[in-house]
Amino acid sequence: MEWSCECLGYMFGAMKTCKGNMGESLLWGFTDQLPDEIITAVDTKGMKFKDYWLDVYENDIPWDAIEKMLNRIMENLCQTNSDGKGKEKCYSYFYDTITTAAEWLIAGQSSGGDQCQRIDLQDFITENGTVTFESIKTAAIAKICDESCEDTYQDVLFGCCSASMIKDEELQTATVDVSNGINAMVTKISGTEDNSGFTTYLGYYQETMNLLKNPTCKNGVEYSVVPCGEGGDTCDELTGKRKEEVQ
Repeated sequence: MEWSCECLGYMFGAMKTCKGNMGESLLWGFTDQLPDEIITAVDTKGMKFKDYWLDVYENDIPWDAIEKMLNRIMENLCQTNSDGKGKEKCYSYFYDTITTAAEWLIAGQSSGGDQCQRIDLQDFITENGTVTFESIKTAAIAKICDESCEDTYQDVLFGCCSASMIKDEELQTATVDVSNGINAMVTKISGTEDNSGFTTYLGYYQETMNLLKNPTCKNGVEYSVVPCGEGGDTCDELTGKRKEEVQ
């Protein structure tokens, strides 16, 4: 992961810079072996197969937005977790969070145990047996608003690393730009304007991020969403006599 922190952004930047030379790739030699139904599956607007897809690759993929999104994600993942001890990075926090969530999912398949450490997938299913964004949102809100679970979820779900991602406006703008760019690319390739799925899921993403920025509950449960390096007690790292004098 340290390599990714140091090099992934540069690697993507180099790939973006070289996209104009994609036509020289040996990959195109394999197109001669493709069956006609693949070659003619997309309306290339009179362009040759290779020229059409080179144009899509170079001009329709939202390279700048993807680069911005990738850089913001890596910036957040690779920063120091100010909630943790020593020089622990945020990617370690997210690894622990994902591992813990997986354990909770497994625990949710059986009865008993700490309700704060169980995720029952049945809670996300509607009465008619379907899963919708609203059913997921309702179940998730009910879960995080459980007063007895507030401390657990603050540590596992709403640490400063999560807060950094949630409060990163540049990341969210780039994510929207990537989605819109891919939508435009798919519209061009498919020849249809009916790509409402992109709009729907983008709306889900934006609503979710707005909820996470200020996770409060009607019963008074409230979570602190403070990015790493912001806020905190300036005396936390002081020890012994000096700390007592400051306080």
